[in-house]
Amino acid sequence: MLFDPAATAPSPPPRGLASFMDRPGAALWRAGVLARPPLPTLSTGWPALDEQLPGGGWPASGLTELLATPACGELTLLAPWLRSLEQRQDTAREMVWINPPGWPCLSALQALGLDGSRLLCLAPQTAIDAAWAAEQAVRAGSCAAVLWWSERPVTRPTLRRLHLAAQRSHAC
Repeated sequence: MLFDPAATAPSPPPRGLASFMDRPGAALWRAGVLARPPLPTLSTGWPALDEQLPGGGWPASGLTELLATPACGELTLLAPWLRSLEQRQDTAREMVWINPPGWPCLSALQALGLDGSRLLCLAPQTAIDAAWAAEQAVRAGSCAAVLWWSERPVTRPTLRRLHLAAQRSHAC
């Protein structure tokens, strides 16, 4: 049997994908549409970066992971945000830095506009101790910010624990 194109009924014109996606009740997720974060944000201090981040800044509470080479200028990136935290928080709240790539120099901190007297630096001996220190500092909710320079990738369970602890304590 041979196929006879004349014998086949014409098919209806295909419906466009847009009309399918726009029909009432279509519950489709669209990658191009970013939802606003459910939590408030704090400006990074860099307007061009704020424009690119959902919500216009770093999350006001929760976990933000920066993937960068240590001592690549991350403090310059974070300095405006850290200054705003110092101005917002009462003077009793300290910032905790865990395993910074070098011990902070007071004059360098002052040049960035940061108050070195509110800084607590920790140097745990192992990655497990560093993760524990970060989790305890975040969970306490008494720190303005906790910055952790990890020597190797942090495991997903550790990141999840830190994220949940930060959300619960409303820590930055």
